[in-house]
Amino acid sequence: MLTKKKALEFHVGNKVFLKVSPTKGIRKFRVQGKLNPRYIGPYENIKKLNLVAYSLDLLMELKHVNNVFHAS
Repeated sequence: MLTKKKALEFHVGNKVFLKVSPTKGIRKFRVQGKLNPRYIGPYENIKKLNLVAYSLDLLMELKHVNNVFHAS
């Protein structure tokens, strides 16, 4: 059985959440284990780069993270 997924599309100004994949031994959000957040945000969409790439307005605490993300 084949299922077709609806393509995600965000517009400039939309707010989105980022999925966080925790790395073992690294605690970026001061919480460990089950209480570690799976999603962070919301962050505002600044610019649509192509069909699936978006630039987000991140906080200063995430300045070391690239602000371009792939929507899936």
